[in-house]
Amino acid sequence: MWSEDTDQLLRNEKEPPANLPQHRLLNHQSKRTGIIVFIAGLLLIILAASYPAKRISSTAEIHIPGTKYSPGRPSAEDHYLQIILPTRLNTTESCKTLLTGAVLNYPSPWVVNWQEKHGEQGNVVDPTLAKLESIFNLLKNKSPKHENDTAVVLANPNTWFQLRPEVLLSRYWDLQHDQAKSLKKKYDDTTLRMGSIKPKVLITAQNACQSMQSEGSGCIAFQAPDKSPRYISHSLLIGKYSDLRIVYRHAVARARAAIAANEAIDEHSIFAHLYSQQESHRRSLPKRAAVDKELDHDHETYRKDFGLYADFSGSLSYTASANSLSDEATWVHHDPLKGASKNSLPKDISSSPPPFWTIFGSNHKWSSRPWTSVPFLMNKSVNKIPVLIQRAADADPSFASVWYEKLWFHPHGRELLDHFAFTFYVPSAILKDKWRGDKEMRFWPPVFAKPGFETDDNKFQKWANKKGEGICGKDVVDSEMIFLDGRGEWVDPRP
Repeated sequence: MWSEDTDQLLRNEKEPPANLPQHRLLNHQSKRTGIIVFIAGLLLIILAASYPAKRISSTAEIHIPGTKYSPGRPSAEDHYLQIILPTRLNTTESCKTLLTGAVLNYPSPWVVNWQEKHGEQGNVVDPTLAKLESIFNLLKNKSPKHENDTAVVLANPNTWFQLRPEVLLSRYWDLQHDQAKSLKKKYDDTTLRMGSIKPKVLITAQNACQSMQSEGSGCIAFQAPDKSPRYISHSLLIGKYSDLRIVYRHAVARARAAIAANEAIDEHSIFAHLYSQQESHRRSLPKRAAVDKELDHDHETYRKDFGLYADFSGSLSYTASANSLSDEATWVHHDPLKGASKNSLPKDISSSPPPFWTIFGSNHKWSSRPWTSVPFLMNKSVNKIPVLIQRAADADPSFASVWYEKLWFHPHGRELLDHFAFTFYVPSAILKDKWRGDKEMRFWPPVFAKPGFETDDNKFQKWANKKGEGICGKDVVDSEMIFLDGRGEWVDPRP
C-alpha cells in the first residue's frame, strides 16, 4: 500500500527537506497518490496525538474544523504565501520573529542574509545596495511557477506577527480594492490602460519619517486620505513575485545611480524616491495619454508605473521609532468581562481561527480562549490593531523586551511551537474572496519543513534537533528571552 512518495513524505516530517517538492504536489494528479498522501497525513496526526511528549497534552483531542485544514496538497486553483525576511541568522531577534509567525501558522520564511557583501573587486558593497540586491536576486532567481505567488517582504527584520495570515491577506486585498476604486475616480479608462496603472505592490507609510536623509526625497510627506502627512517606509512590501521583482529592479538601479553620484542613501529614501517618481509620472498622464503611444508598454526594465500604493490606514503594520509619539501605541484588551464592548474587536480578527487553536487541539485550559481574551498592540493615532509590530533601528531598545513580553501567546509559545512542528502539510490561510462571490481561497506554505528558515541558497536551517542544536538552539540564542517560561532551549518533540 505504501509508495515511495509516501515513505519520503514521512521521512520529511522527521527530517525536513530543503524545500517542498512542489512539482510532486502539482504534477501527480492520480487519485491513488492523493489518497496515499492523505492517509499518510492522518497517520501522522494519530502519531502526533499519541506521542507521549510532556509538552503535547495527552488528553487533547485532534481538532480539525471540517476538512479544509486537513493534510493534503494544493490544487491548481490554490495559491502560495511566501514570507521573505532579510536578516542575520543565529540571533535571538530572528528567532523571536520566527516564533511569532509559527504560533499563528505562517509559513517558514525565506531568509536573505545580505551582511558583509563584497563586489567583484573585493570591496565592501554599500549595505543599502547589498540588501536591495539580495532581495532582488531572490525574486529574480525563483522558478517561473512562483510568478503569481503572494509574497510578504519583511524588509524591517525587527518584526513580530500579531494576527493570523487570514487577517493580513484580507486587509491587503481590501486596501488593493480601495486603491483600484480611487484610481478609477481619478483617471479615465484610457489613461489607466496606457499608463499601466494598477495597484500591485503595497508599501507601508508611517506617521514619522524613518529615512536617515532629512533632506531631499527621503522625507517627503505624502497626504493620507484624512489629510494627515505620511512617510513612505521600506519596512513592509506585499505583492506578487513578478510585481515585486520589478519594484526591486528599479530600487537597485536607483541605489546604484545615487552611489555613483556620491549621494547618501538609505532604503527608505530609495522607496520614497520611487513612489514620488511614480506619482509625478501619473500626474503627467492626463495631458499625454491621448498622444503618447510609447506609454503603452509593459517591459519591466522601462516601467514608469510600479503599481505602488501605500497603506495609509496603518492596518497592516506599526513601526516604533525615535520619532514616534510617546503615547502613539498602547496595549489593549477587548474582553467584555472587563468592560469592553462586544463589538469593539474588528470582525476580521474575531472571525479568524482563535489564538490558541491548532489542528491537534491544545491544553484544554486555554485552547478555547477567544481573541477577546488576549492583549493587542493598538496604534492609537489611527485606531487600528496592526497585523505586524515593527521596530525601527532607532527605536527605544527596551521595546525589544517590554513589548515582546506582552505578546498574546506568552507563556504558551513552547507548546504552540510543538504543535506547529507536528502539523502536517496544511494551508497557512483559508479565507473567502468577498470580491468574487465568497469563493474560498487557500494559501499554502511553499516550504514544507518547519520550524526554521529557508535560506536563499535553498538550504533549510532547523530551529533545533532533539538535542536542542540548531539555528535557534542552545548554543546560539538566549531561549529564555524567546519563550519566557524558564524551561531552556526548545527540543524537537517529533519522534
